[in-house]
Amino acid sequence: MGLFDDVSQFLEKRIDDFLKNNPHLELQALDDKLRDQAKETDRLLAELMASEQRNQTQILATAQDVKRWDDRIQKAKAANRQDLVVRPRIIWRG
Repeated sequence: MGLFDDVSQFLEKRIDDFLKNNPHLELQALDDKLRDQAKETDRLLAELMASEQRNQTQILATAQDVKRWDDRIQKAKAANRQDLVVRPRIIWRG
C-alpha cells in the first residue's frame, strides 16, 4: 500500500499545483462541488418533506381511530352497556 499512497500523494500535489496556477479552474471545481451539494440538499429536503407528509397522514389516521373508539364508548355508556366500555386487554409482542 506504500507505493499506492506515494502515487496518490504525488498526484494530489500535482493537482493542487495545477489548480494554484489556474485559479479559474479551481473556482469552477468549487462551483461544481457547491452545485452538487445543493442538488443533494434539495433531494434530502424533498425526502424529509415526503416523510413528514407520511407521518402526518399516520397521525391523522390514528386520531380518527381514537375518535371512532371514543364515539363507540360513549354510545355503549349511553346504552348502559358497561361490558362494551371495558378496554380489551392488548398483548404486546415486540
